[in-house]
Amino acid sequence: MEALKIGDKVYNVRQDGFTDFLRFSFSEVVRLTKTLAVLENGVRLVNQPRISWIRAGASYSVFGDKWVYWHIVTEETLQKAKEENEKIAASIAVAQGLDK
Repeated sequence: MEALKIGDKVYNVRQDGFTDFLRFSFSEVVRLTKTLAVLENGVRLVNQPRISWIRAGASYSVFGDKWVYWHIVTEETLQKAKEENEKIAASIAVAQGLDK
């Protein structure tokens, strides 16, 4: 496990309850300080990798909120995010169809 570098792409995933869709957020490291990695969306991560108990590989906690983690983007992650976005779009389409 190694520290983040400028240009590394990372993601965060959240879910509001077990029946909710997975919602992915993606960003890129744009600046480094002595202990932090700053993302293009303004989120500051502690640049000390931890073992993730939820996802394979390393994770990086949000500065000031040790319960929120970001992970390195992989092809598998991109595929999963695409599938979830398609599910969300289909759900919205069904909901709009019921409103008519």
